[in-house]
Amino acid sequence: MSKLPPQLLQWLYRVIQPQYSHPVLTYQDVSLVLMCYPSFRVKTDVHVIDSGKPELMVKISGLSDEKVEFDIWVPLEYPRMPPLIYVLPGPETQLMPNNYMDTNGRFYHPFLSDWLQLFSQDTSNDNMAPQNNRLLRLVEIFLSCIKSHPPVSRSNSPALPKLPPKPSAPPVQDSPKLTQHKISLMTLPSENPTETTKSKPPLLPPNPNRNQVINNLKIILEGEKTKMIQTFDTDTLEGLIGLQNQLIGLTERTLNDQNYLSYLSETIAKQDRILETKIGELTALNSKLEHDHDTVITKIDTHLVAETPVFNQLYKLVTRSKALEDLLYNLDKIHEAGKLDFATYLKTVRQLAREQCLLKLHIEKLANICNLDLS
Repeated sequence: MSKLPPQLLQWLYRVIQPQYSHPVLTYQDVSLVLMCYPSFRVKTDVHVIDSGKPELMVKISGLSDEKVEFDIWVPLEYPRMPPLIYVLPGPETQLMPNNYMDTNGRFYHPFLSDWLQLFSQDTSNDNMAPQNNRLLRLVEIFLSCIKSHPPVSRSNSPALPKLPPKPSAPPVQDSPKLTQHKISLMTLPSENPTETTKSKPPLLPPNPNRNQVINNLKIILEGEKTKMIQTFDTDTLEGLIGLQNQLIGLTERTLNDQNYLSYLSETIAKQDRILETKIGELTALNSKLEHDHDTVITKIDTHLVAETPVFNQLYKLVTRSKALEDLLYNLDKIHEAGKLDFATYLKTVRQLAREQCLLKLHIEKLANICNLDLS
């Protein structure tokens, strides 16, 4: 998806705003298609609708991957009326009518048949994801259909003739010359009445005012367009463009957040499984500890209490002596690291050494009484 030039967006809204029933919705749908398909081109052109009335519409022209040219006409009543899609034959190709296209190249599909039921009441694109946009879905369906059912052929066989255009609604006004010509045809005598009644009537001449009406309509529309451009509020359009860019950014961030949330959900589920495993291991270990407590802790006195009071006193003295050795070792480390000044260190070490010396003498005395070998 590529961003469109601001000049193009401004021009597009200027030509849509004065004529279309829902200009903001039409502007958003057309600009979204142009952003998704950068090779498409947009312009305004006159198209004669089914009732025979010419209307100035927005036309999107494109070329598919299969080199098929086509035009998408957006009606003024969009989205109440569905777009019109026509396949254009090239200089070396001819139309091939199929289930999706008639002999004039007009595209048909069930999606277009259900258009009025699905989208005729739409007035905005609120709460609609860009990928579900009605016009974008139609373009994707059309491209898929012409890919699976080629609408043109490059063979040398003669092309099917096109149906003649429908006559315009306004009656044709006859010029004086045409009236005289009709009178002369009606008053000419016929030598063979039977032959005259069986012969085909003369073809009606083309309406000379049609091209003039179309040209006048173009001039009037161009004048109205110029007036609208001069009086158009650019702040509104800039606000719409900014809102559109914000919507695109929010859509991208939403997709990124969804992917990140999916990753977090998978990670949390994995950690939950690991936690459940560890909880099971801790439960088994706790059961084992309770069993050991019942079988071992109850007999702890037989392991920690000496046979005689003298031995109990000897155990305590030896334990305290070992604790003093550890304390002196750690004081040396603290002093070497510079965290204890020398005066405090010397005073403390002397006190501990004196106490350790007395403990060792006492231990030797008790060992001699108990006939123990201290070596």
